[in-house]
Amino acid sequence: MIDIFATLLSASLFAPPSINVLPQIDGQDALVTSQTLFENLNLPADQDWIQLKSGEIVYGTIEELLYECMRFKSDDLGTLSIKLDKIARFYTPRNMAVLVMGVGSYKGSIAYDSGKMSVNDSVPFAVNPAMIVTIHEIKPSEVDRWENKITFGANFAKGNSENTEISGKFSGTRTTYLSRTSINYSGVLTESEGETTARNHRLSSSYDIFRHARQVIRPIQVDLYHAPLQNIALQAKVSSQLGYEVVDTSNQSWELFAGPSWQFTQFEDVAEGLADSESSLGATFSSVYEYEMTDSVDLKHSYELTIANQRTGGLLHRNLLAFNVELTNTIDLDIDFVWDRTENPTPDSTGNVPEKDDYRLTFGIGVEL
Repeated sequence: MIDIFATLLSASLFAPPSINVLPQIDGQDALVTSQTLFENLNLPADQDWIQLKSGEIVYGTIEELLYECMRFKSDDLGTLSIKLDKIARFYTPRNMAVLVMGVGSYKGSIAYDSGKMSVNDSVPFAVNPAMIVTIHEIKPSEVDRWENKITFGANFAKGNSENTEISGKFSGTRTTYLSRTSINYSGVLTESEGETTARNHRLSSSYDIFRHARQVIRPIQVDLYHAPLQNIALQAKVSSQLGYEVVDTSNQSWELFAGPSWQFTQFEDVAEGLADSESSLGATFSSVYEYEMTDSVDLKHSYELTIANQRTGGLLHRNLLAFNVELTNTIDLDIDFVWDRTENPTPDSTGNVPEKDDYRLTFGIGVEL
């Protein structure tokens, strides 16, 4: 199975799209330029704007186009997600990169009008909207390419009972017109009456390559998990997956991923005579659903199923239901419900078998960096 999957990936991984050079306009010799696409609209040439097929025009900033959906930030309307098939024309004078499936990529200012595109004021050329894979601004520095957020939560109780719970998480995403890199960490430490009842840490990172308007190649995803109370000193998983955008509307999206995986588990404590580690080949399936409930409340549900051998846990389930409430432009209230399930937990040296299900509800304040 792995050999077949690797063969499917190889052509895309080692043949990155080229940057195509468009014909330039030389004075009066050009019959048509990007400006003639909008000659009847009398719109400004120094800022981003889009016009819907209904005739409405919105000014602001084009943040990105991905999965045939444009994210557009307006000072008055906030951040909008608009399907490309709803857009009649758009323009940005900023230095942008656009990737067109089967053609290549172009860089510069972009003008688009009903199936015709002009880059850097070139002669407009025909382009099928469904073939536009991504559009992203070319950031001047590496720091600008990242979107980061850190969340911290704490709960303390003293008196008749003493309880302490500290939780934290970090998410970072680097997006360009060719790829997306994600890094996520979450951890929790809970003590009750002087006894540690939870100490979990999870770190995951993935790398996605854009090649199709609705498909993603994920050549590598790495997950690290530490949960000693579940008899897991370290659980490491490496997988390769193919992804597909099932749903992508103005307020919701749903991605599915599937592919082979390899998992290694180092146990915290095992019975005498048993190996303290185990590894196995398997498969991983995952789903990511996002829904913008209101202008200030977002919902996200992530689910992952890993199929491994019985010693490393058998079927491993992970559910994350997250609510994000925007308090200010940079501060959010994060509410997370986590449900982890291991179908075949490994007992420790005393024969104690960890619970199959592990639940956690956390509240935290998140800051966008």
